[in-house]
Amino acid sequence: MAPAIPPPDVFPSTRHPGRKILYRRLTGPDVKHTLLFCYGAGSHSALTTLFKPFLDQHPDLEILCVDRWALPVPTVTSSSSVSRSGLGIFEELTDITIELLQSLNISELSMAAHSAGVYQMLHLAQSCQEIPTLRVTHLFPLCTHIPASFCGSQFLDWMRVMPSPLFKTLTRVDSSFGESWLGTWMAGVNTKSIATAQSRKQLSNYKASADETRARSERQDLDYRIIYEHFEGIDHGQLVNIYRALTMLAPKTKVVWFTSDRDAFFGPSSVSRLLLEIQAESDVEVFVVDGATHADIHESRDVWENIIQSLGLAKKCLD
Repeated sequence: MAPAIPPPDVFPSTRHPGRKILYRRLTGPDVKHTLLFCYGAGSHSALTTLFKPFLDQHPDLEILCVDRWALPVPTVTSSSSVSRSGLGIFEELTDITIELLQSLNISELSMAAHSAGVYQMLHLAQSCQEIPTLRVTHLFPLCTHIPASFCGSQFLDWMRVMPSPLFKTLTRVDSSFGESWLGTWMAGVNTKSIATAQSRKQLSNYKASADETRARSERQDLDYRIIYEHFEGIDHGQLVNIYRALTMLAPKTKVVWFTSDRDAFFGPSSVSRLLLEIQAESDVEVFVVDGATHADIHESRDVWENIIQSLGLAKKCLD
């Protein structure tokens, strides 16, 4: 039987009294570099369990994963876990994450983001620029959400303008579908995964607290609304401007963008259209991952071996 995943660590904020965040840090005695991982919609920091077998073979890298919500102390309510309008959805979490990094004495780090986690990553990276004691060396987008107008999809364009009641119904259906066996089957199976059968079983057996479950559900709703621009106070132009951080961070921060031909919405053509719009083609290296899908690219061995090499922590791939 796979050992149980322990609950996440708790960090109470002093800058935002009465607020706390949950986080996990996979680390060891020989760490040379920290990677902050911003996961996608509806997931949580327990997914770092999938990364542990790879980190066991690369003890010079540690992964820090912060749950993308801030909880009131001592309990969460459906109306107070995160801001419901404008850039406040990112700002509070960015402030507390920076506070956490400083408390952990982390002064240099890279960041990776999967799917909907990209906006939090970019907002955080921009904010770190303003702090002399924090340096972001690399950014690694992994099949990240892209503003709908760059995706070349009539379906996404339709989702952007549909009435709110219909939008909410469709996203609820989509959310349920993604958790089903059929959704897993359609995502495909990446045969070059860093996860093991034991780590998958550990993750599937993880039991979140009631507070965490409610906060995850709320966060997933917000993630859906942002990508389809159904979020009060954030429009298409603001999403594009968040992506302009890629040009503002260059050349001090290297950007390697991992995408896949099997990602129907956020694949190579969508990435190219966005980079052309923000004039960042020369600032971003794009790597197309063979065999990966939107759902599993974050556990692709090709991705992690390239991250390791980009960070200068390894000279060759694993056997």
